[in-house]
Amino acid sequence: MTLKEIALLANVSISIVSRIVNDKECRVSPEKRALVMKIAKENNYTPNIIAKSLVTKKTMTIGLIIPDISNIFFSSLAKSVDEFWQSRGYNVILVSTNNVAENEESLINMLISRQIDGLIIALSDESFSEYDNTKRVLENIIIPYILVDRIFDGINCNKICYDNELGGYLAGKMLIDNGHKEIACIASNDNSYSGKKRMIGFKRSLTENNINDKDIQYYKGNYDIVSGIDAYDCLDLTNVTGVFSFNDMMTLGFVKSIIENDAPKLEELFIVSYDNIELLGLLTKNIPSVDQNIVALAEQACKILERSIGDKKYIEEKIMKPVLYEK
Repeated sequence: MTLKEIALLANVSISIVSRIVNDKECRVSPEKRALVMKIAKENNYTPNIIAKSLVTKKTMTIGLIIPDISNIFFSSLAKSVDEFWQSRGYNVILVSTNNVAENEESLINMLISRQIDGLIIALSDESFSEYDNTKRVLENIIIPYILVDRIFDGINCNKICYDNELGGYLAGKMLIDNGHKEIACIASNDNSYSGKKRMIGFKRSLTENNINDKDIQYYKGNYDIVSGIDAYDCLDLTNVTGVFSFNDMMTLGFVKSIIENDAPKLEELFIVSYDNIELLGLLTKNIPSVDQNIVALAEQACKILERSIGDKKYIEEKIMKPVLYEK
């Protein structure tokens, strides 16, 4: 049913019907307003979003690109982003690159073609090893957008993340302050932006305490449970007393393997993790974890983007401080 048909049945003008169904003020009696809404509901009237957007210049949709929907950090981020925009009458279109840089450009173009009002991007790890192409893709974005969690240097745009270098430093310092020098580190792959920063902070804690980096065992994973399982298989834990894992997903896989293969070793290890996701609390062993408040991160990112949508010239870069929580 069209606005014109509703107007004929209610004996009012099309403009009156339009204002009523869009919940806007108009000079009409409560009875007539109720009649219009009744006719619209009974005939399953749905506003034409495309036509409306031509008038308002908004589609009330936001695009969200994440690298891995199976990673609890990003799925939690997506949930918080969706809740923020829903409270403002927007819908969120969520897509995942599966950590493949090549997918980013096509997904960005697809979302922009759908006339979204703004875009939130958590870049893939791969994108940082393809600097020139990623820079080109980002510079060609013609709508307001913000990079979240993974900051890309050399481009002027909205950005927000936690201080990963500080987080890595806090984790390393906690291990050392608790008397651990025989340390294994379950790190990230070489392309990871956050991983590189965490590594810088971790190694700074070693240097400050005169611990030789060459004495540390490293395993490089992909921020997933499988990487934690593989780390257990690859590391020699015979003399290790402390472990720093770059995220909770790898920690879960690592602890799972210890329990299955050498449960007593778990009590000997002092493990420090990263992200502080709820699942970590299900473990019988208390594991301190660097907390990145995902709800706060999502809220701040959305507020920056919201302001940028209202003022296309607005640019903000924000670095938030993580906190290391002891369980």
